[in-house]
Amino acid sequence: MNVGALYSSTGSVPLHRQGPSSAAAPSSPASVLEVPPPAGTSSSGTTGDTTNLTPEALALLAKLKSRDAEVRQHEQAHLAAAGGLAQSGASYTYERGPNGVDYAIGGEVQIDTAPGATPEETLSRARTIEAAALAPAEPSGADRAVAAQAALMEQQARAELAAQDAQQAADANDAAASGSGDASASSGQGAGQGAAQSTSTAPAKAQPPAAQPPSPAEQLKNISRAYGTTPLVPPKLDIYV
Repeated sequence: MNVGALYSSTGSVPLHRQGPSSAAAPSSPASVLEVPPPAGTSSSGTTGDTTNLTPEALALLAKLKSRDAEVRQHEQAHLAAAGGLAQSGASYTYERGPNGVDYAIGGEVQIDTAPGATPEETLSRARTIEAAALAPAEPSGADRAVAAQAALMEQQARAELAAQDAQQAADANDAAASGSGDASASSGQGAGQGAAQSTSTAPAKAQPPAAQPPSPAEQLKNISRAYGTTPLVPPKLDIYV
């Protein structure tokens, strides 16, 4: 089933199911495709006068009714899943049946596909867009293209979140390393100052007194012990036995 183009210039994309009829008009990026029924006809799909219809006309009418129900169910599934991102209600293209009633053969829902202000918001919007695109039982080609775009948006948002987490972890590690370095430097300075103070305040060791030469009396006693008698002449101070 054919699908409308992605409106990247406006940040919105139509999710629609277009019928095989060539009468469906192409949509423009600034407007929503809508082909209203001609004046004086009903767009409800209710049964008109079928009394004089041929078997071929009756068969065509049955197909149009089935198609109308399928298209409306398809677009309502988009609307229900899109929530606040839906920019409008479903709009339809019609084909008049042999009974004079117009039946929906195609439709679309305009949905906002712009990213959010933050990666978290973008991630949430991407999930909603993808869910809305794939909500119908049989998504069209355009629906799948929108879902693929939403999946890419989600990947980009996840990458941004991962980069933010990595940067925050790196900043935390840098802060912790800086704090540890400052504490180590302060501790080293304190230890150095304490050692210097200990060195400066330590009492000086007492120096042993210089050896004094023996007095003459002591020298005389030594000589007396050596000779056994007291010498007549005391030795000079520079004589030692």
